Amino acid sequence: MGVDKSDPKRPDNVVPYRRPPPAEDTVDPLALSGMVLGMIGVVVKVRAFCFIALAFIMSAFIRRNQDTDVKQLVVSGVVGGKGLAGRTAAAAGADAAAAAGSL
Repeated sequence: MGVDKSDPKRPDNVVPYRRPPPAEDTVDPLALSGMVLGMIGVVVKVRAFCFIALAFIMSAFIRRNQDTDVKQLVVSGVVGGKGLAGRTAAAAGADAAAAAGSL
């Protein structure tokens, strides 16, 4: 089977397609900053950090692509929401027990 002279392709110049290698754990800066601000808001109990964290997380969720780890965004959102929720049930129960003990 010889090369057809009417075929304009040059078989020696044909390069087969190679899929590009996947990116190594690219970190979304919005999701990372949202997680950090949410944790700071929970630790220091300042709700402003949690509001800002939720804004970052929502922006990261809107800009997501196929490589985005949605679980990380959900966990970050839960942390930010927890900071906005205020005191935990355990802290409220401890305050109630302390108030009952002082009676």
